[in-house]
Amino acid sequence: MKKIFARSLVAIGVASANVGAAPTVQVEGDSGGTTLYFSNTLLSALDSAGVSVGDVEPASLSSEKPRIRFPIAGGVLDLDGTLGEIDHAGGIQFTSGEGKTVTLHNFTIEAQSGDVFVSGVVEVDGDLVGRERLFNVEHDAEDVEVDEDGEIRLRKLRLLITTDAVSVLEMLGVMLNENN
Repeated sequence: MKKIFARSLVAIGVASANVGAAPTVQVEGDSGGTTLYFSNTLLSALDSAGVSVGDVEPASLSSEKPRIRFPIAGGVLDLDGTLGEIDHAGGIQFTSGEGKTVTLHNFTIEAQSGDVFVSGVVEVDGDLVGRERLFNVEHDAEDVEVDEDGEIRLRKLRLLITTDAVSVLEMLGVMLNENN
């Protein structure tokens, strides 16, 4: 599996998932969001390929900073945040200078017995490709916080791009590799 450290997609931070006192909790929709920060390396690769980036509502792309925010749609987690999933609404669309589009949406952060990753639905020029594993997630135990109000926060998770995600971006002429 080809990986690019988080400099390509620097970090995601999940904010405010309401929880109770049970070992597992439901994550309510509208309980926060995930912000994805883009690195200069990724932005440079997109610019070199002539690829523009847009949001798929209800996600919100910042015009001032290289980031996009995805609302949390729901999910379930154990209280230490190491097992479960967090579902997101909206997405991100990449468009080449020739008009070819790749849309990634309905992201899910999935945690399964130490294997944490982000999957998403992939469409190319409006045709559904399917749900793909897009990023593996690196995190430390201190990245998971449960505050006194029972809210779980996951912070500064580092994404490693998968071979599938590299292949999708290569369709648009975006060249990424481990040396970026």
